[in-house]
Order: sequence, then structure tokens, then C-alpha cells
Amino acid sequence: YWNWVLSLRTRTVLVSFGSIAKSALMKPAWKTALLKAFASFPDTTFIWKYEDTTDAFVTLQAPKAPDTRLSLFISHAGMASCHELAAFGVPALLVPIFGDQVDNAAALAHNGVADVLSKFELTNADTMREAIGNMFNNNNYKEAARRLRDQIASRPITPAQLLLSHAEFAARFGPSKSLLPLNLDMPVLSFWGIDMIFIVIFAIVFVLIAIINLISLIRFIFPRVYIRKSYR
Repeated sequence: YWNWVLSLRTRTVLVSFGSIAKSALMKPAWKTALLKAFASFPDTTFIWKYEDTTDAFVTLQAPKAPDTRLSLFISHAGMASCHELAAFGVPALLVPIFGDQVDNAAALAHNGVADVLSKFELTNADTMREAIGNMFNNNNYKEAARRLRDQIASRPITPAQLLLSHAEFAARFGPSKSLLPLNLDMPVLSFWGIDMIFIVIFAIVFVLIAIINLISLIRFIFPRVYIRKSYR
């Protein structure tokens, strides 16, 4: 089925905002603006991950970024989605919604792989149309995405090799004290910083006592000077 859908037109765009921010619960104005923007590209198939399957053209389970026929990924910049599009060289139009998604989107934009829009811009069909068109017409995004994909694929040490080397190291040397944090052997007062709290409290009390004594001394001296002047 997906092979047929991905081959319908010259370009294919996957739209997915994750499993927490459900598209079915999106404000009607946002959905209308998105559909208007999509309609501006008749030569492009838009696959929208949608939680209400009463519409035959939307689906609960959308294809993921690995398929090379995907031209663009419109996403919320979740961590898993960012890893996928980076590993498979797919340009992205990112609309971060909350949490770490803002930083994820900024990191990919810094690498030239993605363009970032505010979630409040989803209500503007013209803005979405312009952003999507820019992603299609600017080959720099595609080249940067492929470069990042090749860099990840060609890294000197693969995750499997790294895991294996650490497992071999642990099997050979066993538990190592050098890998344990020193705070494990700290006294309870030092571990929780209670000793520093006592020092701060003592300093505050000392300063308050000094101020009180200074005020008392001033009040004791100046009245006597005033009395002597009056007497003269």
C-alpha cells in the first residue's frame, strides 16, 4: 500500500506531530490552514498522521523517514523523529511544540537540514505555503541532509562497536573505583550541603548581631554628646 502511495507523485511529504500532540485535537483554523497550504502543491502527495481514521486519506500509522522517496518531513522535532530524518537524509520543516523540541529543531537548523516555524504560524496558510515551497526549491537543505546522513553512516566508531568495546572492558576489568563518583563516600552533611547551610546561617547571624551591636553603640554615644552640649 505504502509503496503505491509513495509512487503517486514526483514528491511526497510526511506530516507527523508525534503521539502526544495529536493532529485530531488541533484547532480547526490550524488544520484548515495546513490543508490550504497542501492544496497549493498538486504534484505532491501529503501523508498526514492523523488520529481520526474516518477520512480515508489519513492514517494512524504513517511511513517513517527511511524511505528515500520522502521529499520532506513536517514534524514537531521530537527526539526520535530528529534521529530518523538525520540518519536517512530527509530535509525537514520543524514546528516545535514544547520541551526539548525547541532545542532539537535549533540543532538541525544549525546544520542546515531543517527550517523552523513557530507553532502559532500554523494558522497562516500563506506562511506554510511559502515555507514548504522554500524547502522544495532550495537544494541546500537536501544537500545538507545527505551530508549529515553520510557523516552519521561514516562515523569512526559505530554504536555497535562502542557498546561491544565497553562490554569487553567491563568483562576484563570488572567494577572500577575510578568510575565511581566521589560523593558516594561523602558524609551525609556534606552530601546534601547541610554543612554549607550551617556556615551561611552562622554568617547571617554574625552579621545581624554585629549590626545590632553597632546600632546600640551609636545610640549609646550620641545621646550623651547631645546631653553634654545642652548642659554647656
